[in-house]
Parts: sequence; C-alpha cells; structure tokens
Amino acid sequence: MVLAWLSGSEDVASLVAKRSYGRAAKLLRAHLERDPGNAAIEIQLADVLSLDGHAPEAVALLLRVADGYARGGFLAKAIAILKKVQRLEPARTAEVE
Repeated sequence: MVLAWLSGSEDVASLVAKRSYGRAAKLLRAHLERDPGNAAIEIQLADVLSLDGHAPEAVALLLRVADGYARGGFLAKAIAILKKVQRLEPARTAEVE
C-alpha cells in the first residue's frame, strides 16, 4: 500500500522491510484475534518471530500449524512446515522426523 502511512495503517511486508519485526508481529497477532486459526497468518507470524530472534516461540507455533495440517490430511503441507522447524532448530531433527 503506497499511501499506508497517510491513513495510519501499516502492512506486514513494509514493516518487515523496515525491520520493524515487533510491530509486524503485533499487527499479525491482531489479525489472528479477528481470524483465529488462520494457518497462513500463523505461518507469517512464525516467520516474523524467527526474524526477531524468537525462534522457540516460532517453533511452537509452527508445530501447532503442522499438527493441524496433518490432522486435516494435508501431509505435504505439514512436512513443509516441519522442514521450517528443522531449519530454525536443527537439534529437533530427530524429533521432527
């Protein structure tokens, strides 16, 4: 959004580009309050949290999303999320596999 700063609204992409990870996380959490369980927003929040140095919180969120995908029968999506977990915390490789 080109004129987002005029309206006072910010978008996550621009905040991440400015490395305002805390504000981006706050915005994503607000989105999740309005739309709980939205896996796309949860994954985006996990990405922002990992960029901000909060890998343990990001991993917990990703594991919950992966579990939801697996229970819903979306195994390929669950595996993709688990690969992200492996990249964030290589020590969990055995647990994830």
